[in-house]
Amino acid sequence: MIKRFLLFLLFLLCLVSCYFLWIKLNETNAKKDWLQKNEIKSQWLSKLISHGRLLSPGKSYSINAINDSVNKGQSLRFELRKNEYWKDITGDHSFRSEIDARDNPAMGAEKWYRFSIRLPDDFPIEDNRLILAQWHGADKWWLGEHNRSPVLAFRYRNGEFNIRLMHSDKRIIKDVENIPSEKLFKTKIFPLNEWHDFVIQARWSYKNDGLINIWWNNRQIVNYKGPVGYNDNIGPHFQFGIYRDSTSKTYVSYMKNVIMGNQAMEIDFKK
Repeated sequence: MIKRFLLFLLFLLCLVSCYFLWIKLNETNAKKDWLQKNEIKSQWLSKLISHGRLLSPGKSYSINAINDSVNKGQSLRFELRKNEYWKDITGDHSFRSEIDARDNPAMGAEKWYRFSIRLPDDFPIEDNRLILAQWHGADKWWLGEHNRSPVLAFRYRNGEFNIRLMHSDKRIIKDVENIPSEKLFKTKIFPLNEWHDFVIQARWSYKNDGLINIWWNNRQIVNYKGPVGYNDNIGPHFQFGIYRDSTSKTYVSYMKNVIMGNQAMEIDFKK
């Protein structure tokens, strides 16, 4: 009886291993196809794509590298249309066209991020949840955690741009609706068809020694000290592009100069 049980466990382990290998191969093939269709000319983009992964419906227009004739560089163009979604390894789907930088820092570590965002003139102004950039922790699903909100998120809804922070010292979070949060910044002034340059300094700690500093077009808009994020084993990973709720409208956004580092000088930023 014990022998049969052990053989069954071995079979399950092999099955799970094969499934994750299949997922990995699909991700690798998707990235190869993308690189064949997109010419990489910028150093920041080359580094980002080599480490990151694509989270999109996989359409020819979902994520593309385009040449920026004005600034003589490259930017990333994201597009998400009606009923398009990305499916994760569990089979759940979400309405997103993003890149995951796969950059999980250590808990308590300080990290710097730099990027620019542009929304086109015809971007839909509607009452629909949209996240343009987010730092997301990994749910401990084997312990019952599911669908936690991102630790830090750059949001745009109904013409308002805002930045929200989540934090909790609980080891396992099952009541995701009552996680403590802070709205660090909000404004209705977020011009379309203009580049918005952001710099973020973060210390990913759910204790009181955490911090978030954010500069927008060289002006500091957030100076926060206190708990940042969840009681996890590793810090949150950075994702960006389009992540929204369902809508009949098409969303397009642009990102460029996405750089990460452990110090301000590594992202070429001087306070």
